[in-house]
Amino acid sequence: MKPLGKYTTTVVTTGFLVLLIMSILIFWLLKTGQAAFYEELVVDRTGKMSISPSGVLPREIELEPNVVKQSEIRGYIGDGAVYGTLGLLQDVVTEIWSSKLLARLTQQFGTKSVYSALYDQTNDMYSIIYFDKKLGLFVMCDIYYRVGFGENRWVKDIRLCAGPNGTGPKSATNLGRFINPLVDRSSQNQDSFVLFDSLLSRFFKIDFVDRTVTKGPQIKGRQPVAIGRIQKNEFNRIGEFRWIPPLRKATEEEYTNTKIRKYTTYMNGQPVQLVPVDGFDFHWLDNPSDILVLTASNDIFRLDKDSLDLDGLVGTLLDENLEAIGPQSLLSYSVINVKGQDKSFGTIVGQLSADAHQLSAFKFGEDGAFRDLQRYGILDSYAKAGGPLYLVIKYALENLRPAALSLVSYFTTSSFEAAAGHRALFLSPESFVGWHSRNTVGIVSSFLISFIIISPALALGVVIAWFIRKDAVTTGLPKQAQTLWIIAAVAFGITAGITYLLTRDRIMLVTCKNCGRMRRPDMEACHRCGTGWDVPELRSVTWRVSDH
Repeated sequence: MKPLGKYTTTVVTTGFLVLLIMSILIFWLLKTGQAAFYEELVVDRTGKMSISPSGVLPREIELEPNVVKQSEIRGYIGDGAVYGTLGLLQDVVTEIWSSKLLARLTQQFGTKSVYSALYDQTNDMYSIIYFDKKLGLFVMCDIYYRVGFGENRWVKDIRLCAGPNGTGPKSATNLGRFINPLVDRSSQNQDSFVLFDSLLSRFFKIDFVDRTVTKGPQIKGRQPVAIGRIQKNEFNRIGEFRWIPPLRKATEEEYTNTKIRKYTTYMNGQPVQLVPVDGFDFHWLDNPSDILVLTASNDIFRLDKDSLDLDGLVGTLLDENLEAIGPQSLLSYSVINVKGQDKSFGTIVGQLSADAHQLSAFKFGEDGAFRDLQRYGILDSYAKAGGPLYLVIKYALENLRPAALSLVSYFTTSSFEAAAGHRALFLSPESFVGWHSRNTVGIVSSFLISFIIISPALALGVVIAWFIRKDAVTTGLPKQAQTLWIIAAVAFGITAGITYLLTRDRIMLVTCKNCGRMRRPDMEACHRCGTGWDVPELRSVTWRVSDH
């Protein structure tokens, strides 16, 4: 028989490789089915939310005589709900980031450290602002390629550095250090931006043009986790949310003005150009006077750009039970501060659930108090053509996964970041068990139902365990090893079965003279009846051949 240590190592290594291959195969089969389902039934048909009037503005504004189209909240589930959760898609790539020059720069400093990049076509160089972690300073510099005079190389000229205590040259020793800056990346002003340093517990505004650093008061009890435009995964087309203000017909002058953003609709079969009513603008133009701050408590505040202090609550990330929910539990969200006529009318928080099944629009008043919730689910899509078939295939494939891993998925679903759960390989937060764990209340009943969900996987494991035991008895596997293989088969199902077949002893059995059943020739006693191994031809003979 094989040495125990070597056999155990072989089984564990083979089992892991089988599990890896099986998991990859099942993962891509599930993703293929999900892609087809979302593309055909969700993205183009039911994965859209439209609320008009939006319910945020007063009725007198919505019912003005010149209003042709009332305000609207729009949301949709994009194809990124499948592709954008694979980790293969990156942030939106602009021309500037695809250039060879900036590619070299971002490779050196890291894309997360570069906050501004402006190309000077006249001088053929870039003006860059990045955060130098070693110095603890934000650095403005010029990057260009020097050619001639016996050298061809990249040159970096540092123009100015900024720290908590002010601006100055790199050699300055009194600028202080930023430790862990969180920067507002939505700022339209490339040379001026707001940041929060968690260790210094205050907001700062850096203006490289005026060469100033403005320091705000200490923020106590609230830890910002995002600044600027509060959103997640919109660039990956996972979920997108918009607020469209009330619209009127464009005047002849507005119609011909290409600088004015217009909305096209059709009336009586003819295209009509619309513009926001007086005092409003399209949300995606972004009012630069607004900076929103999401804190660790999931509350959303407005930041006063002058005092750099939190100016008041505007909303909260909530679940459908109106309890606070963390950003990691949502697949996508976007916070829209509705402003117009020089005042704020409230806030809309558009959310897409972790399982990509439900779009929600939470509405908050001017004081940040919850006002209304409207939900748009896509579960009715499962009842349409192709939906039931997709669910059956998904359920069958999920039950080919080890029952043990499905059970672990039940307990760990809430610990997964929403997008990461969609690309998990071994565990399956976005399986039927994961959905049940996330949406069901009651520990005992929920746990029992999870067992019912994975019962096909457990049944398959029991069948495989029976075959393994039958073969193990025949081949003379020790009873302790048989027990371990039975447990492994119930827990890991097909993975254990394939591993057993690949690692079982391949030995020719012979007939036992005592019991008549097949036995191993490499064991001293028959593993079926215990009779000793009698080999007459190996005994020394008592007679000899002599020439005399």
